[in-house]
Amino acid sequence: MAAKISSISTASSFFLVLCLILVFTLPCFSDPDELQDFCVADLNARSTMLNGFPCKRVSEVTSDDFFYSGLMKEASTANLLGFGVRFGDVNNFPGVNTLGLSINRVDFAPGGNVPLHSHPRASEANFVLKGKRLKSSP
Repeated sequence: MAAKISSISTASSFFLVLCLILVFTLPCFSDPDELQDFCVADLNARSTMLNGFPCKRVSEVTSDDFFYSGLMKEASTANLLGFGVRFGDVNNFPGVNTLGLSINRVDFAPGGNVPLHSHPRASEANFVLKGKRLKSSP
């Protein structure tokens, strides 16, 4: 019976020590600063960060920082290649700051094309809203 009481006492002591260790060490693993859900670009800041502009103070953020209407207008295709681009990056759309995102509208004239190009550290996805149906040649 004494061995049983001693094993219960040892187990509860171990559990108590484990709880005390967790209570005093877990705060060491937390972030020192408050985390931010978003980082709207402060386009007037004099410095830049590695992955974007410095963040606006939360009290200065407005709904306009998350809206960009520039993609609604067609881009001019009056050039040699017959395509035009409207850019929607952090300079026009501050809400995408530090997300590594940009969105562009590309318009083509009949027969227009984009020269071969690459995007280092990025991908490109295309969505055709309207256009001419292509047919394969026989």
